[in-house]
Amino acid sequence: MEERMKMNRNIILILVVVIGAVFGVWSAGLWLGGCSSTQNEVLNGTTTTTGDVSTTTTNILASTTTTTTSTTTTTFIGSWIPLGGSFLVGSASFRMAVSPTDGLVYAIFLDQNDLKVKAALYFPGFNTWALLPPTGESVAETGSSYFNICAPGSGNLYAAYLYMITDITTSKVKVKNYNQPMGTWESFGTDVASGAAGSVGMQVYSDGINDVVYLSIRSGMGVCNIYKSDGGGWINLGRPSTNMENETMAIAKDGTPYIAYSDMNDNGKIKVTKYSSGNWVSQGGAISDYGPADYQIALKIHGNIAYIAFCEYSTATNEAWGPVRVKKYVSGIWKDVGSVADYGASLSLDVFDDGTGYGVPYIAYADQSNGFKLVVKMYNNNFDRWDQIGGYVSSYPASASLFPGYSVIRVVEAGRPIVSYHFTTNPDPLYWSKNDNAIVYKYQ
Repeated sequence: MEERMKMNRNIILILVVVIGAVFGVWSAGLWLGGCSSTQNEVLNGTTTTTGDVSTTTTNILASTTTTTTSTTTTTFIGSWIPLGGSFLVGSASFRMAVSPTDGLVYAIFLDQNDLKVKAALYFPGFNTWALLPPTGESVAETGSSYFNICAPGSGNLYAAYLYMITDITTSKVKVKNYNQPMGTWESFGTDVASGAAGSVGMQVYSDGINDVVYLSIRSGMGVCNIYKSDGGGWINLGRPSTNMENETMAIAKDGTPYIAYSDMNDNGKIKVTKYSSGNWVSQGGAISDYGPADYQIALKIHGNIAYIAFCEYSTATNEAWGPVRVKKYVSGIWKDVGSVADYGASLSLDVFDDGTGYGVPYIAYADQSNGFKLVVKMYNNNFDRWDQIGGYVSSYPASASLFPGYSVIRVVEAGRPIVSYHFTTNPDPLYWSKNDNAIVYKYQ
């Protein structure tokens, strides 16, 4: 297993480096080389001022600091660049993964051109996506759903999905690992029976050599079990809650799994629990008064700090969007991380390791006040505020029914987030399955 992981990693890296060297098109702004891990050194921004609040502003390019009587907004030098073209996919069938060690970008999606489930790797030298395997063979069986992809940084690439054996009551979850030398997707462990069709989520913990796969498998209304890989089998870690919805999973650096979810026994309020000493242990009390407006919760663990982000349901609007909330769990208390002051949906979260132990949170969401265009922001700890990264990423959405869905944000290089999202150009939601598109952008 160790030899294959090293071989996989080496072959992918060698292939990418060779292609870049031959064509001479490596971009220092696209990959990790030459960028500092500290926040201010890579922002390369200027500051504009408006308002009446006294603050200190910094011109980063000139390395000078001035004090003015105004509110500050940071303008970042750069732009949102699409990585290759867009994917014609089925609704909710596109997911992106970014390796935390080498910045390689992967995707899994349902190709509406031939209805095959495909995986791809982005090649910056060509600004294009290459299929894995190159023959374009389907990763999953016909009729599969809830696709996941993980690149934990060990050189391995994993996919997980739900498929039905005979009917909706006999669904199973399958995990596969990509064999780079052979160019094939191979089963990882035994399939896990889920009973009635539900959903599946996957996270992979890696210490750089060994990988442990975690699955969250829904098998009925309010019923979700967490599984951990063990050799060729799976260990059932039980149910984090007796009646949960909207669950999402994150793994700490020590391998501890965390689950955020809506507690349906408590008015859908959002809660977080972690697995410790054979039990699921609550992390503080309820984080929200209501559940997420759009059924999406984002969770990240940085060091020993849990971060959570969601768009909370609002009784004032009663819509599938709501006020953006970002919180962190410190000393047994959930505390606000600044104030976003926007209403949105399709919120995603990542935390960049800046070496301070606290990390730098980034969020992406559909901004309700601007036609549900996708916006990306970074938390500025110096001023306790959220700074926007560039302009709006998306331009297609124009109404609440068309906001970009299922956004994913990953940051492996400070100030250079990568984000993927769904969008549609068809105003009729009934046709989303055939007209849904997905695209990946990087700020550089």
